[in-house]
Amino acid sequence: MKKAVLWLLALFLCVPASAQQRTVSPSVLRALLIGSDRFVTQESLEPSAINNVRTMRQLLFSDERSYEHVVTSVNEPLDEESFKDLVKKAFQGSKGNDISLFYISTHGDYSDEVEGFFRLLLSDGQQEYVLTMKTLYETLKPIQGTKVLIIDACNSGMLLGKGAELDYFVSPFIEDGFKVLTSSGGKELSYNWSSRQDARFGGSYFLLSLAGGLGYQGNFAADANHDGSITMNETYQYLLGNYGPSTPQVYPQQDQFVLIQYSSNIISSNRRLITDVHFENTTLSGGESEISFAYTLNRRARLAYQLVYEHSGAWQFDQPQLIGENETSTGMTLPGRKQRSLTLQQSSEEAYGHVLFFIMAIDEDRAIPLYTSLLSVQSGVEQSLSVSTGKTFSPEKGEELPILFTHEKPCTYTVMIRNAQGDLVATPILDQASRPQHLQPSASVVYWDGRDDMGETVLMGEYTVQVQIVSDNRTSVAFSDLFTVE
Repeated sequence: MKKAVLWLLALFLCVPASAQQRTVSPSVLRALLIGSDRFVTQESLEPSAINNVRTMRQLLFSDERSYEHVVTSVNEPLDEESFKDLVKKAFQGSKGNDISLFYISTHGDYSDEVEGFFRLLLSDGQQEYVLTMKTLYETLKPIQGTKVLIIDACNSGMLLGKGAELDYFVSPFIEDGFKVLTSSGGKELSYNWSSRQDARFGGSYFLLSLAGGLGYQGNFAADANHDGSITMNETYQYLLGNYGPSTPQVYPQQDQFVLIQYSSNIISSNRRLITDVHFENTTLSGGESEISFAYTLNRRARLAYQLVYEHSGAWQFDQPQLIGENETSTGMTLPGRKQRSLTLQQSSEEAYGHVLFFIMAIDEDRAIPLYTSLLSVQSGVEQSLSVSTGKTFSPEKGEELPILFTHEKPCTYTVMIRNAQGDLVATPILDQASRPQHLQPSASVVYWDGRDDMGETVLMGEYTVQVQIVSDNRTSVAFSDLFTVE
């Protein structure tokens, strides 16, 4: 991961369900949480590791199914054998109906020269070891039951072969028994923040958003249907709307596995400062530059809003737009529901692009992010569009179809699947805003699990993908070549 340091004025980068509705509780839930932020070959991310592991523990302990066994490891130089021993210790005795959750926060990267293309670093700042994708897979595969992986690292989508060009490689984690959530696509960085003056404050933006969706401090905001169970798909969809710096990836798509189960009777005495954030518009077009949003402030605080713009494929954390919240003459904002509007900076040279939006708490000489989301400003210029897919895939084997479509600028897109006769069989994505996935040439890549709109696997045969993009009321449509569902 890359480290971002929060200063006062700049952010710099380097109800309830019934018992019948709930899933049957597995016999045992276990977890292994690993964090590294001191490295030999990379810049320090301290204090991200300890804070990320603490936050993840807190999320797991809010699960009413109760984790029986949680093992943590922070800044330990785990070589291959000691890593395997730690996994064995954490998940020993797992049976077929158990859940074994593995979370790691560290530096990750990919390279065509690295075995499996992706690796993670395990280090204490003096000794450093590489955890390859092959070793991770071979170590976790024998564990019985469901294995949930949450990978909080740069390029972590490469673990799934997602967020990269078509057919980059076939991930070994695409099989029964694995559920995977990553903080970024295969070609994206994942970002941390810290307040240098105080080690209590720091962590990853990914976990900041994940905790808002899965934890009681954030009112379990990811629970879209308010049934007391938060699924992998609900978590993924929440992150798409409430996490900005990079693009999360998930396997399987649209998965209904329950990640967190909670009771609505939980009342947090330490609820987050900011909850229930709602945007009227996260996509701007037609020369618009004003965003409107609302949130609930749970305690009085000094707040600011920060906008970080993307330029030439990189976030300009060192050139933020900071807007103070001046509700009172003292600079403090009082608790309650807030309705606000902000104006984005516009330049005559480039009046489009992606923008990171932050709500931040200002405390003496530090600034602490409370919430982050992604905004996009669309261009009125007509965009060329082409669509490519994999040639064949088998949903019955757990495979998913990568769909890559080129577009030069931000857009809103809809993805449709048609059979060889032209009949519409599935609309896996409807009116979704594009994200800066940093592919070359500029493009978006998404995935289809082979299911129709009723949730049934489509019949074997030939199909095509239709993609429609809209940018500032200009519409383009393109079709892929035929591909085969086996």
